[in-house]
Amino acid sequence: MSFAERMRSAVARLRDRLMPFQRAGVDFGLAAGGRVLIADEMGLGKTVQAIALAASFAEDWPLLVVCPASLRYVWAAELEKWLPELPVSAVHVAKGRADTGPLGTCRVAIVTYSLLTNGSPIATAVDQAGFRAVILDESHNIKTHDSQRTKLLAPVLEHEPRRAPPV
Repeated sequence: MSFAERMRSAVARLRDRLMPFQRAGVDFGLAAGGRVLIADEMGLGKTVQAIALAASFAEDWPLLVVCPASLRYVWAAELEKWLPELPVSAVHVAKGRADTGPLGTCRVAIVTYSLLTNGSPIATAVDQAGFRAVILDESHNIKTHDSQRTKLLAPVLEHEPRRAPPV
């Protein structure tokens, strides 16, 4: 069974655990081809919806998750919780600007907004890794066109078929 098939099976099981409004959110995201902004109230499960939606498009992985530094290990734990079929070794949490590690070969890379600065090895690696699915957590971090983070992420996002940014 291929990775994408295992993830589709995982999503089917995950959908059974979602609340009806969360399933509706995932269905909306699927109908939009994965290019959505999830803007539910705090505490309503935006993360699990983004995970379910991204896993539905596992054939487009590797997946890039960009989040605030305080949430990088939360994202790793949520992926482990909701997608136990995803090996822990397939997830790379970047720990510093030079921690490019297996960015080009992992299934999921979790990086923080603060690591994405001009000239940082992690920013260069993200740009070159060929991510085809992206989740931007707290996407208000790229709200202005002239911010450094927006300028670094815009080329990555421009060519990505799947974007699921919870806010």
